[in-house]
Amino acid sequence: LIPTTVFSPLPCDGQEAATQDSIFEALGEPLVKNALNWYNGCVLAYGQTGAGKSHSIFGDPHDPSAHGLLPRACASLMGQLKANSAR
Repeated sequence: LIPTTVFSPLPCDGQEAATQDSIFEALGEPLVKNALNWYNGCVLAYGQTGAGKSHSIFGDPHDPSAHGLLPRACASLMGQLKANSAR
């Protein structure tokens, strides 16, 4: 069974609204960690048109604090590869 996490742009059911940071912490960090350990990874963004799938994945390219999952994962992966090659 694959664990499922649901992120909402609005607070609901006692949980805070999802942020780009919270999405990256929940999905991106484990994805990058597993990639560095030679495991494949996949993120599927599914939902109604206009629900924010592309925004969750890409974010705002002009605001680093609003970067989405993909730019954050790439930056994290490159940073960790650079740190590992310096050893």
